[in-house]
Amino acid sequence: MKIRTITITQLLALFFLYTIFFSGIWTALFKIGWIYYLGFLILGGVLSFLPTNLPTKDFLQINLTEIFLEAKKNLQSLRVKDFLIAALLLLPCGIYLFITWDQEFPFSGDHDFHLWKSFEITKFWIKYIWTIVPHLILGYWFLGKKYSSWWIFSGYLLVFAASLILAPTFMARYPALSYFFSSHLMFLAQIFNWDSPLNALRLNNFLSLLVWIFLLRPIFLKAKPNLSLLFLISIFFMQKDVVYYFTSSYLEPLCLVFVLMGIETLFLEKYQDYRWAAIWIGLAALVKEQGILLLPFVFLASLTFVRSLRSLFFLLLTTFISGLPFLYYYAFRKHENVGRSSYVLPYAQLISKEHIHEFIKRFQLQWHLSGEIAFLIVLICILFFILYLIFKVKNYRLSLRFIFILLGALTGILFFYVDGASKFWTGYPRFNLLGYTAIFGLTIPLCKRLPNWTIIFLGILLMGLSGSPLISAFADALKPSPFRNYIEHYEAPKFLSINRSLKLVQKDPRWSTEIKNLRIVVKLGLTTSTALSDAYHNIIKRYNVTIVGEGDPSICLCLNKNGEVEKDALIIPAHIFAGLNNNWEDKEIERKKMLNCLESVKSSCENVFVDWYDGEILSIVGWRGKS
Repeated sequence: MKIRTITITQLLALFFLYTIFFSGIWTALFKIGWIYYLGFLILGGVLSFLPTNLPTKDFLQINLTEIFLEAKKNLQSLRVKDFLIAALLLLPCGIYLFITWDQEFPFSGDHDFHLWKSFEITKFWIKYIWTIVPHLILGYWFLGKKYSSWWIFSGYLLVFAASLILAPTFMARYPALSYFFSSHLMFLAQIFNWDSPLNALRLNNFLSLLVWIFLLRPIFLKAKPNLSLLFLISIFFMQKDVVYYFTSSYLEPLCLVFVLMGIETLFLEKYQDYRWAAIWIGLAALVKEQGILLLPFVFLASLTFVRSLRSLFFLLLTTFISGLPFLYYYAFRKHENVGRSSYVLPYAQLISKEHIHEFIKRFQLQWHLSGEIAFLIVLICILFFILYLIFKVKNYRLSLRFIFILLGALTGILFFYVDGASKFWTGYPRFNLLGYTAIFGLTIPLCKRLPNWTIIFLGILLMGLSGSPLISAFADALKPSPFRNYIEHYEAPKFLSINRSLKLVQKDPRWSTEIKNLRIVVKLGLTTSTALSDAYHNIIKRYNVTIVGEGDPSICLCLNKNGEVEKDALIIPAHIFAGLNNNWEDKEIERKKMLNCLESVKSSCENVFVDWYDGEILSIVGWRGKS
């Protein structure tokens, strides 16, 4: 195989080019100001043609052939215990995804936004992916050749020209890199008409774990799924909330995978490899914004590798380029006036009993007492190891890396605690995932320095402590989707039993295939949601659907808007109170409302179907007789 190398400056040039492109930021180059769009072209030229015939060429060059050959060797040498570790990582999320695959669409919690945006971006890439694919294909042949700099810069010219000609509009609320990675699955969901297109995003999040352990780590870290991952798996990936988020539509999972790559990179044995750490964090920030909070601390940790002005220069350059695409994204977001704002809470509110109590309460809801004990064990192990490095081994550089990442983790958690716009969600586990990932990511280099028997013993202990709440989470997931309402700490998601009820009622011999009109009764806040047409597209195709709010006086009657009887059907999904928001008073009010509604349906509809489960009404379907 021919040896192909790439210099660090060429790598940074390609990183900046492709992240700007695949995150969709290039569509806004001419919106966000001349400094940004001319800066894109100028910086691309400087990085592409920066002289590489400098001393210490081994520091500047990266041998791609060597990297991929090493990755192939590692994968071919996988043993049974390596596959067991990988299975242990994938099993909880895999099981949870499997048993919830037919779940209803979860309203609230941004699921509707992620579904809609994924639809739009998938359509966009079907049209415009051709603008960069030829450049990618030609790259392998150009790298390491005389004209590689011209090949890289041609990509900048191509993207620059495309932004002038095409310039479509991207929503700027979130970085769009994750949507690009999930677009192929969303395309399949549309082609094969999946009942729940949201499963494309959920499957993509689960597959990010598979990509991490069998592609990213072997290729870039030369690492196999061995015992060094056992603590991370036992305390983090057995945690019920983490399992849920890695099988949801949220953007965090892929962000966390990139963060884990960045943290582990800092603790590799080879001196040169730390250069990739900032790049991984830069990628994480283009998936979910808070990833950028770790970049300063990764830079500080990387300083422990610096031994010359030349290496300091390239560290500064790498960190700057790694964070620059996020700066472009932020400028785009500001230009589009996309909220949300951020401001520091007044001191009196920060230390108020209510604020502190809410944070602790949600922490306890997420981890439970057993998980808190496991959390404490891991923190003690990390802190003792830092003390061991300082006082026993006297390895100050390594200990500083641990300390800086711990500080970055704390910053990620404190950011949402002090942020006034996040006051309502203080302690919300999804906002703290970045901090938790940074903390537990440190267990990988820790385990590499512990005896195997210690890792196995503590791993089993941690698994038993942190994983016990997962059993009840699996039990709830086996029930119909509405019994998982409010599992995201009080307010989200909300599952409406619509698909389930229609599938069941269509098996009823009284149901007529001639029914064309269908009214769906939902709470008033959901009547304007575009997610109804996206998530329930098969129902929209089959029936003439009207969305009615609960304030409509005829919601429980087989009547049209004029009060006239017509041959139509209506479905009234119940608002089940389950999960964390198990408010008995509200449950009784909802139950009485549904029982009263049932009487009205019986009095006005010739046919009535009630979906009962575990003593609760999931939904009521009423319809007129056959023609």
